[in-house]
Amino acid sequence: TFILCFMCLFAVKCWSEPRIRLNSGAPVGTDVILDSGSPLHLICEGDGPVTWFPRLAKQKRFISKEIGNVRSFYVDIATADFTGTYKCIYMNGNDSNESSSVHVFVRDPRILFVSPSTSLRYVRKEGEDLTLPCLLTDPNATDFTFRMDNGSAVPYGMNVTFDPRKGVLIRNVHPGFNADYICSARIKGVEKVSKIFSINIIQREFH
Repeated sequence: TFILCFMCLFAVKCWSEPRIRLNSGAPVGTDVILDSGSPLHLICEGDGPVTWFPRLAKQKRFISKEIGNVRSFYVDIATADFTGTYKCIYMNGNDSNESSSVHVFVRDPRILFVSPSTSLRYVRKEGEDLTLPCLLTDPNATDFTFRMDNGSAVPYGMNVTFDPRKGVLIRNVHPGFNADYICSARIKGVEKVSKIFSINIIQREFH
């Protein structure tokens, strides 16, 4: 602690993590849960100029102009697409590498998973890891499964872990995994499925 304080005294800038709060003024924890149609208003304040990084690049238009060292992310009517992790960082990375983030769940009774609007076809080399972004919009969902689109179980040897904030992580992919897959879960007893993810693994060449 003494060394850190000593460094801060003589450093050009020694800033703390940006502070995230809701419009109500209350600081946020790691998660925010909203219903679809509600306003989403996140406020970030730092020791210097800050900005937001939402999940989707197209959502950057909802970032306000900075007022001092404060910047907001404001949406009048949030939809399920606004589910995701929002990161607040200092604008000049050379000044501070500190950052803060919050994950937002926007619950929609019709939509339980959100995925990128771009192509859901994933090409990887054999042995790499692959994350399929089927994010849950409601943390209260149960009975999560990951399976082939034709209803079959995943191939033997597939190492799958699920994070409701990030999606499905498949480690050490193999050409035998080439297929179409879906995520599914239940909310209030009703099963909902994600969009279809197509996986194409390129076989490693041996010389």
